[in-house]
Amino acid sequence: MKKTFKTALVILICIATIAATMVMASAVGTPTARVKAVTYNSVSLYWTAVSGADYYQIQRKTSTTNWVNLSTAYTGTSYTDSKSLVTGTIYGYRVRAVDKNWLGKLTYGAWTSMVVAKPLPAQVTGLRVSAANHTAVQLTWNKVAGATGYTVQFLNGSKWQNYRTLAGNVLVVGNLSLAKTYSFRVLAYRT
Repeated sequence: MKKTFKTALVILICIATIAATMVMASAVGTPTARVKAVTYNSVSLYWTAVSGADYYQIQRKTSTTNWVNLSTAYTGTSYTDSKSLVTGTIYGYRVRAVDKNWLGKLTYGAWTSMVVAKPLPAQVTGLRVSAANHTAVQLTWNKVAGATGYTVQFLNGSKWQNYRTLAGNVLVVGNLSLAKTYSFRVLAYRT
């Protein structure tokens, strides 16, 4: 009887040790998330891989919505969200690691800190004077994907002022004075 009790006690201790080891081994770390790129209709995220994670859960929200699952079982460490994004709206994202043990039980890590992105048209590139005479210059620039139009601004003293808004990427600016320097910049916008 005494030997049976000792054997049962040893078995219970072994079971408790195995259970405690399994609980400790199933702890899941927290990735670190960052915004990789933003366009007028997409946000690309990436995060650090978590050792032991089988996949990741990704969520998105705005100031007027609750958290929504974008993916509950994503296996990569980068993700591009292009699901009905609205240009100019601020979106928050978070990611957490998920571990699935050999019994099929899911263990969730902590959510990352929220990362924020605002889809906007890309910066205008290639602004140049493509033609000029003594009173006018022709400005051209590269088209921006998703842009509805462009606002051309000029430098007046130390402040930028709007000169003209147009849909195309060519503008002739006239009534210029000789021997005077003019500075222009172009901003893309999306309605």
